[in-house]
Amino acid sequence: MERCTVQNLSLFDEPSNFDRVKLATRLRALAEKGIYVGGSSWKYEGWLGQIYTQERYYTRGRFSRKRFEETCLAEYAETFPVVCGDFSFYQFPTDVFWRKLFAAAPPSLRFGLKVPEDITVKTFPTHARYGPQAGLDNPSFLNADLFEMAFLELLRPHRDRIAVLIFEFGTFSHECYRDASEFGEDLDRLLARLPRDFHYSVEVRNADFLVPEYFAVLRKHGIAHVFNAWDPHAGGSGSDADRGGVHYQLRGLSCPTPQWPRV
Repeated sequence: MERCTVQNLSLFDEPSNFDRVKLATRLRALAEKGIYVGGSSWKYEGWLGQIYTQERYYTRGRFSRKRFEETCLAEYAETFPVVCGDFSFYQFPTDVFWRKLFAAAPPSLRFGLKVPEDITVKTFPTHARYGPQAGLDNPSFLNADLFEMAFLELLRPHRDRIAVLIFEFGTFSHECYRDASEFGEDLDRLLARLPRDFHYSVEVRNADFLVPEYFAVLRKHGIAHVFNAWDPHAGGSGSDADRGGVHYQLRGLSCPTPQWPRV
């Protein structure tokens, strides 16, 4: 008869030889040169034993996901100098939300935040999440007044914590914009109205928009271009893009450069 051995296995992997102190030291050195490297979010349980200390999130002897999600930003900041917030793409966060978020991390941590899609989506996708708005034109598209009133005003008390605000534009159909010049005209009008007390960047998903005319609009207003994993120029020199500053977002890593040095 074969014998069976029963083992109690941990829900999480054992801590690796990952050197978090070494990483933090290198990232601080880069930040001193104006190059900020951080995650596209921070609530990654897969980082337990690497970036995060599992025992810090125990409640009554067991790992608490609630405690982890509510408090891990403070430990994240022990390694990274900046973090990106995708959450703001889906909502206009309240004043209470912002105060709680910025209180959860030390003042040294900078944030790259996405502008709500109510400003950047021209036609709402035909997805259940959009309810009765699905497939309809967005009346708030590129509404600079709404952007300032509902987003910037609540962020101004925390302005020193903001590295960059990211206008993420999804892929536009030819029904929305016939070409890059038509999009550039609308973008130019929006950027001209933005208050200058924040740094901004623009991300586009239409490869045919990445032409000199587009970069000229960004350069005119001193706005950064976002290189992302879908950007065919991401591996290039960025000669047109880097004059206005750059913000890289590649495969989960977000690297805003608040003072706009070349990267």
